[in-house]
Amino acid sequence: MPFFRSKVVIERSKGNDISTELFISEEQFSKIRSKFGAPESGAILLTSVGTLGVPYQVRDSDRFYFKDGNLTWLRTFANSVLPEYVLYWIQSPSVQQKLDEVSIGSTQRALTIVALKSVELPLPPKTVQARIVDIAMSLDQKLENNRDINQTLEQMAQAIFKNWFVDFEPVKAKIAALEAGGSEEDALLAAMQAISAQLYLTLTHPPQVRKIS
Repeated sequence: MPFFRSKVVIERSKGNDISTELFISEEQFSKIRSKFGAPESGAILLTSVGTLGVPYQVRDSDRFYFKDGNLTWLRTFANSVLPEYVLYWIQSPSVQQKLDEVSIGSTQRALTIVALKSVELPLPPKTVQARIVDIAMSLDQKLENNRDINQTLEQMAQAIFKNWFVDFEPVKAKIAALEAGGSEEDALLAAMQAISAQLYLTLTHPPQVRKIS
C-alpha cells in the first residue's frame, strides 16, 4: 500500500510522478484504516512541516495512507463547504502568507492544528463557491494544456536538432544526391526533403506526455 510523505504530496499536487515510493503492508493499512480511517476522495492533505501549505486533494482512484506527523488531514467538510473551494483558497497568495505567519520554528517550520484554526475561511454561499471553483479549474486546465504544448515543442526541437546537427541527415541526403550524379539543386532539394520528413514525423508522432490518473 503506497505511503505518502510531504514530498509525495508536493509532487502529486504539481501533477508530477512520484520520484521515490514507499509502501506499508495491506495488513498494516487495514489496521490503521479500521482504527483511524483512511483518506477518501475529496479530502485534502496539507504539508505542515518543512515546505508548508502545499495542498493535495484525494482523488477517486487514490488508495494510500500517509505520514501523519508531517501532513494535516482535512476531511468531513460541512454541507455548506465545497472541498474544492477550500483547496483553491489554501493555494491563494494571501492564505499562503497567513500560513507562513502562523507557523512556528526557525530551522524546521511547522504548522500546528492550533495555528491552522486561527486562519479564518471566508465562506460565501455555496453557489458562489462553485462558481469560483469552476473558474479556477478552467484556468488550471489552460495552464496544464500550455505546459503540455511547451513540453511537446521542446521535445520536437530536440529531435530536429539531433536530426540536423548530430545525425547530419540533411548533409547525408545532399551527399547521396551528388554521388548519384545529381546537381547542386538536386542535392539542396534532397536536404530540404530530409528536413521536411523529420518535421512531418515529429509533428505526426509527438512524444507522449504521461498523465497521472
